[in-house]
Amino acid sequence: MKFKKSKIYLILLCFTYFRDILDILWGQYSSYMTLIGYLLIAAIFVLYCINSDSLYLNKVDFICLTAFTIGQCIGFAYSYTTSHPNDNIERVVIWILSYFVFVVFPRKVKITKNEIEQLLKIIIAVALFSAVYAVVFQLNGEAFSFRGNSNFNMSNSYRSIWGHRNQFGVILLGGIIAAWYFMNQVKKKGKLRLLILFLTVNLAFTFSRTCYVAFLAYIFGYMLCEWKIHKKAVIALISLALFCVLLYLFVPSVTDFVDKYMIRESSGLTGRDTLWQVAFDLLDTITLWFGRGMGIDRVVLSEDTVGAGVGFHSMYITYLISGGIILIAVVTVMIGRNLYLIWKKLSKISRPVFDWAVGSTIAFLVYPIFEVSAFFVLTSPSLIQTFYVLTIPLMVSGNAELFKGETAYETRILNHSP
Repeated sequence: MKFKKSKIYLILLCFTYFRDILDILWGQYSSYMTLIGYLLIAAIFVLYCINSDSLYLNKVDFICLTAFTIGQCIGFAYSYTTSHPNDNIERVVIWILSYFVFVVFPRKVKITKNEIEQLLKIIIAVALFSAVYAVVFQLNGEAFSFRGNSNFNMSNSYRSIWGHRNQFGVILLGGIIAAWYFMNQVKKKGKLRLLILFLTVNLAFTFSRTCYVAFLAYIFGYMLCEWKIHKKAVIALISLALFCVLLYLFVPSVTDFVDKYMIRESSGLTGRDTLWQVAFDLLDTITLWFGRGMGIDRVVLSEDTVGAGVGFHSMYITYLISGGIILIAVVTVMIGRNLYLIWKKLSKISRPVFDWAVGSTIAFLVYPIFEVSAFFVLTSPSLIQTFYVLTIPLMVSGNAELFKGETAYETRILNHSP
């Protein structure tokens, strides 16, 4: 059976993204939704292998998957010699299948520019719907009340349809960055600017410090790449940042608001440091190199009350305990190759898309420093992270010719030369 691979692949990505929303709406069927999601990934994997040579791996993919598999075998075996035996072996299979779906296939599927943009529009639509829902039903005095019954868990009153305001924040961040992409595609930018402003204001009301930092990381990365092209815009942005700093320093009401709701110094790391210490206490020589297998965080924190049992609240620490230096190296190679490919194939063809891809990658490498999201997990925050760091950069670099003719770096410099 023949089919248009790009359409099937886009449907796959959209379903994995919407699956989490269905999970929220029909929570009583969440286990079935999860199962359907992973079965679909497995089915698409099999279909691609039957209909094409998509299973073929280049040297980098082969080395990454081989190192991951061997490291996990050693890690799982070692876990059974400790007080925390790990039997979540299915997570290794899921990780390998997901590697094909989110890393191998994007380079092999000839996807159109319109299809790439459809994925971004879906991310925007979900963010916009979530923001409108939050404004209509949740923007009230309770949005400024933080303390719940737990000493560490903050109340989640401004969370839209999501389980936590941090999750809502990353949905908004994904929408903002997707909308930013279209700023370079249209001449009339008024509606897009209003959309970005609306989503950004909502992001501010989530009071998610992690999302604030990730958003600033995106701005920094994007503007750093755009410096020679948009000097005035960069200077204006820096001036705005300095103005905000001055307001914070010299206007008491602004200082009090920022300290109380945004910086929240008295809250510290809201229990993250406690979870990180638990993780570091597990480190020994073998764990440092090979970890103790994917899913070890759920085993160790099965009775955790600080983080509600969701993990170590840092992807990098979780990966260190799950796969050690081997897994960290694999992930580093994956990300490094992506950055190299978009630099090699996009920086001269379409500088705006290159700058956007670099900025979004930086943002979603900063975000998981303090959050539980990880690559290839079928939750919306983790999928947005996977899309922006791995899948979308591979799509645009693998189909770079689709963006040819859009304002290139050398052309813009020549047009502005005296």
